[in-house]
Amino acid sequence: MTFLWVTGTDTGVGKTALSCALLRCLAERGLWVAPVKLVETGCEDLRCPADALSLAEASWTEDLALVAPWRFSLAAAPSTAARAEGQSLSPERLLAHLQKVREGGFPVLWEGAGGALVPLTDTCLQADLAALACPMVLLVAHHRLGTLNHTLLTVEALERRGLSLLAVVFNQVTPPDPVSIEHAREFQRLRPDLAVFGPAPRCPPDNLALLSVWVEQSGLVQRVARALQP
Repeated sequence: MTFLWVTGTDTGVGKTALSCALLRCLAERGLWVAPVKLVETGCEDLRCPADALSLAEASWTEDLALVAPWRFSLAAAPSTAARAEGQSLSPERLLAHLQKVREGGFPVLWEGAGGALVPLTDTCLQADLAALACPMVLLVAHHRLGTLNHTLLTVEALERRGLSLLAVVFNQVTPPDPVSIEHAREFQRLRPDLAVFGPAPRCPPDNLALLSVWVEQSGLVQRVARALQP
């Protein structure tokens, strides 16, 4: 398969940083991957969507319209942000754009908006669209107290839709909990059938060097590269 959906247990779990590190490391291995951020909300400037720009820069992509076709100012779920601007999204149009990107002939990395079950329309959750598009899934979870519940619920929802989990990555996007618990290790104990990585190191958003080193050393990029090879 050549199509990967990077989604999260919540918003703010570090999907963009991890996606950028993967794109850069894959390119350095000779595997160029086309990034797409179908819907980006919370844009301070619709001409410069921050997440999509980061993805484009990490993959040396110039066509920003192909990377980020729908952009909205309100920091909210895509369906809510679109409605606030008098627009609406449809599963058919979203799927058509994903297909357009895939027709470029390169593997595709689709970074989702917010968490896996965020509503894209009033009738279609993001995971529902993914079930129609049939990508592999890389799930990003926050390495903090409460993550076992959030991650197990998300995995259950994805599996119920028939989606294939390539990996679960626990990401340290905030300072560690006062009580040191290896959440990634605990999750692996609960779900030994899944590939679990982490915790990925906390790093500034404008400096991905540390995260890129971890992506290589953890073996994550090797797993993704094998899955995305044509």
